[in-house]
Amino acid sequence: LGGNKFNARAYADNFDGQSLAKAASFAHIRGVRVYVTVNILLSDRELEDALNYVNFLYQTGVDGIIVQDIALLKLSANAFPDLDIHCSTQMTVHNAEGARYYSGLGAKRIVTARELSIEEIREIAKSTGVELEVFIHGALCVSYSGQCLMSSLIGGRSGNRGRCAQPCRKKYSLYDFNTEKTVIENKHKHLLSTRDLNTYNRLKELTESGVSSLKIEGRMKRPEYVAIVVRHYRHALDNILKNEKQDTSSAAYELESAFNREFTEGYLFNKRNREVVSIERPDNRGVGLGKVISRKGEMVSVLIEENSLSDGDGIEIISKSGRSTGAIISGIRVGGRNVKSAGKGDIAELFIRDKIEAGSGVRKTFDSELNRKAREEYSPENRRKIPVQCSLIIKTGQYPVITAKDSDGNTVSYTDEERVEKAIKTAVSIRKIKEQLGKTGDTPYLIKITEAVIDDDCYIPARQVNRMRRKALELLSHKRSRKYDRPVIQINAQELVKSMISSGKAPRECSLEYIAGIRNYAAAVSAISSGADTIYILSSAYEGDILPETAKIEEICKSRGKSLFYVLPNIMPDKELGKTRRTLEAIIEKADQKHFGIVVSASGQLELARVLGIRRIRINYSMNVFNSVSASHWIREGAEAVGLSPELNLPQIKAISSHVAAAAEAVVYGYLPVMTTEYCPVSMFRINCNYPEGCNSSNYGIIDEKGKIFRMIKLDSCRTQLLNSNVLFMAEDLGDVISSGVCKLRADFYIEKPETVGRIMKLYKNHNKISEDRSLIEEIKGMGFTKGHFYRGVD
Repeated sequence: LGGNKFNARAYADNFDGQSLAKAASFAHIRGVRVYVTVNILLSDRELEDALNYVNFLYQTGVDGIIVQDIALLKLSANAFPDLDIHCSTQMTVHNAEGARYYSGLGAKRIVTARELSIEEIREIAKSTGVELEVFIHGALCVSYSGQCLMSSLIGGRSGNRGRCAQPCRKKYSLYDFNTEKTVIENKHKHLLSTRDLNTYNRLKELTESGVSSLKIEGRMKRPEYVAIVVRHYRHALDNILKNEKQDTSSAAYELESAFNREFTEGYLFNKRNREVVSIERPDNRGVGLGKVISRKGEMVSVLIEENSLSDGDGIEIISKSGRSTGAIISGIRVGGRNVKSAGKGDIAELFIRDKIEAGSGVRKTFDSELNRKAREEYSPENRRKIPVQCSLIIKTGQYPVITAKDSDGNTVSYTDEERVEKAIKTAVSIRKIKEQLGKTGDTPYLIKITEAVIDDDCYIPARQVNRMRRKALELLSHKRSRKYDRPVIQINAQELVKSMISSGKAPRECSLEYIAGIRNYAAAVSAISSGADTIYILSSAYEGDILPETAKIEEICKSRGKSLFYVLPNIMPDKELGKTRRTLEAIIEKADQKHFGIVVSASGQLELARVLGIRRIRINYSMNVFNSVSASHWIREGAEAVGLSPELNLPQIKAISSHVAAAAEAVVYGYLPVMTTEYCPVSMFRINCNYPEGCNSSNYGIIDEKGKIFRMIKLDSCRTQLLNSNVLFMAEDLGDVISSGVCKLRADFYIEKPETVGRIMKLYKNHNKISEDRSLIEEIKGMGFTKGHFYRGVD
């Protein structure tokens, strides 16, 4: 469930405190666990409120919380050691070390990245023993969750704050930088819009993979959708556990009818590119129905080629040119007669005012009968019932006693306040008592009398039996929910937050450090010659022969007293760990560790640094450090510098830097990566795709309907990063960044020529004399620039 605070579906109709407590009680009485999302990044000003909110959830009795921010993970684990904490998929856990690391901090369960295959998940479960949860049905993100800044940088609505505007569902064209033109055949398509996940037919494999929990995405969906999807997966799982055959015939139709953007089995089952993304449209496809064969006035004749059509159904008519017309059916004629429904082979005459062309395709987007049945499923009288065994003692002149026992062994007894009378005419029958006790109404119970001691000459009115039933079930409900009661914990959120904020080993002296992130040797040489103090090798996007060139760069840095850091990829599955380790071992064999270090880009990489004995460690901004507790955590873990989230504004940065002293690092120049994805638009359309040899995806980008171009960068393993359309340019405002307490100023160069790298480094190094290279400033601004979130922050 999502509350009305701190959850990643900020625009949903979320639960307030009272309704959330009521929902938790409702679920618990019925034996259902409740987890509440608190899964956004939190600023310093929000940490205390967030921790107090977790305290409220704890006292409410929820089974656990789902978090994104490592600060809240640590605070909650410290304050509420018996509360289950799950790591959200927003934490981008995609390897065994990542799962192991967060487990060590107090996480009980990890919601894995959606990009992992079932083989990878099986290995993580086997090697770590950590509970894993995987998505099995519903909407997918095209980017690794937690690694997407697209919505944030385009419009200020951050996915990391629960306010994603879903720019991935918009139209884009493929842009060729060589010709400086769009690829016409792919113009204005939904190039980033993913299909919906559907693993119904692969459930048996999932149950054998070692996962602990299967997740259906549904917090922004209609209740009917949730009822339909959950019912089918629940029945299928039950059949698998009983080793019974699955009935897939109705499931396929109903899952598709509930909602689909076309289905995929996703990365879980090694689907890629065109099998994951659907470029034609980003909304519900419904199910196939037929085609328009003629139109006369406002009557449209549709040949039903598959499925059926009923009154109240919703349809979509798509012309040959792609124009779409929607309608709700309010009358069907077949063979001149009014009918309630039309089946396969019928020609249905429909009243539709819009202009419809013959030959247009027709799809059913809403099944009224299916949705009606779904509503019935969760109506009070049809909700799942808990079997209760009751025993009765009803003796004349005594107080009647009812004892109730549920399937979990909870037992309660109720003695009524009114004595049993002697029958004047007709004695009460056991049949009558069973009938009255069985009227459980909208309670979650189903009563069965297993034992009854009843005098032959007694009489007990129906109202008294009803009261006994009601009181016994109230006592049982109370007992069932009592097991979720927790002791009241008085926490001092302010003090707890303060205790986890420490400059610790952070360097105190703020000596400005200018950092250049580079992709090739020539750029490194140019940056060093122009005053860069530190070089970051952007390893996953490196263009040259990385081992010999890194050795040469290290020699230059050593001779000039500069530092060199190897930036690890933000995505590094277990299968790629060996290659990275071998590369690092080869580098550190010759490197001077006084000058060499690594930049950790994902939680699981910290252990790699320790195993290799690398002493100098920095934290990349991809780790989403959004507050002082998170920053302090990484400093305690041995980091000498912490890259702050690009979504922070200057006051927020100042709050963090005041605690971590000279360790604060900020990106002040560069085309920021807005998305990291396993999907490659170029290979999807097979345009000169020759991966891994000769991949040329870096020659392409995607262009939106406003003309903004997001360049694609080819990463390892056919992975792709999209760069922001506008360059982050803070040279003229660098004084404000420095005044906020940032001592380490980073410029990343993804697409700049070596000579441009040098000019920009000089510009930043001499920011107090910035007017000396006005032509460069105007050139950068002319290409389109942004000041990021330094002055605006994110919602």
